[in-house]
Amino acid sequence: MIIIYHTKKAFNKFSLLPLKEKSIAELKMFEPELYDDINYEKLMEVWEVLYELEYKYNMIKTKNFSGFEQRRDNILLILEKTSRKVINVVGKTLLGVFNNWLNIHALNDPEKWAEGRLMIDGEDIFKTDNFKDIFLGAMAELSRYNNISEGDAIAKVVIKNPYLLDSYFQDYVKDMGERMREDLDYEGFEKFTDIYKMFIYDRGIEINNQEDAEEFIDNYFSSYDKDFFNIMGGEKEAISYLIEDMVQLEMFSTDSSFFNSIDEYYFMFAFLKDIVFPEWYGYWKAQGIDQTRDKIEDITNQLNDIEKYSLEKAFALINIAKNTSHQNGSMMEYYEERWGIDYVYLKNLSDMDVTEWNNELEEIGVIF
Repeated sequence: MIIIYHTKKAFNKFSLLPLKEKSIAELKMFEPELYDDINYEKLMEVWEVLYELEYKYNMIKTKNFSGFEQRRDNILLILEKTSRKVINVVGKTLLGVFNNWLNIHALNDPEKWAEGRLMIDGEDIFKTDNFKDIFLGAMAELSRYNNISEGDAIAKVVIKNPYLLDSYFQDYVKDMGERMREDLDYEGFEKFTDIYKMFIYDRGIEINNQEDAEEFIDNYFSSYDKDFFNIMGGEKEAISYLIEDMVQLEMFSTDSSFFNSIDEYYFMFAFLKDIVFPEWYGYWKAQGIDQTRDKIEDITNQLNDIEKYSLEKAFALINIAKNTSHQNGSMMEYYEERWGIDYVYLKNLSDMDVTEWNNELEEIGVIF
């Protein structure tokens, strides 16, 4: 499904490198924004500080130190305290993206999968996009796996979920009755009984004159109810007939009044669950989506518990999450859609010149 995301305009990421170094004292005082208050610019700074913290912490931890051991331990404690705060914020931004991916890739739960496709950043997609665009987006994804027309796709979902059109069918049956009355008046009694013989003689109905025909229409074609079902041979047969008639009349076109007369959310939910999901899963299962989901679910569970891990493992987990891929590419593509920060920028952070950092580390006693 093509989901319409509203992304933030990215800055020129390369113009921000090299970074302005923060001294150990500045890192001690650094307070990242809380997750609920974070925005693009503030999150960029948090990522930059995270890289600096991880580098300096690892250098002090693993290299020989010429000063007092207690001083070294105190510096590590300062860096760890700030690192925990920074990791907490970055971890939550990653966790939100990973959870969203799992929601829209709920392989064993078509309902949850459909619900995930109708949300953007926890918000109902209908708050930002119109019904027709959402439907056409779903059709675009469906067409990747099944070359089916809009009308046939809509007919399939209605057959599986006839309740979606109860009110629509009600009006449609009444319209059928009106058309039958017009045929009776215009064509005459004899022609009328020939046109509608499948509803009359095939059902054992006796009609002898114009008055009988009018009563027949009133009894069976005035409401979408059990009388209508009986004349059609049953509820299932009635639904199939109506849908076939509507398809022939091209009433399932996105340009028809159909899209103005149904519950938008429940139609799209049923369409995604019953029509798109089976095709989507059938295709991606062969591409290894089950194994990919297991991997991403495992990382998501770890991100939930990141505060329990050692600092080294927490740093490593952030890097693992950042480098995780799915069938179509990197998870950081979803991160960029949500936060505006892409993998290329983060890679440039890891590849940047650290000469200034090393100079400070040498000054405080780290031996290179």
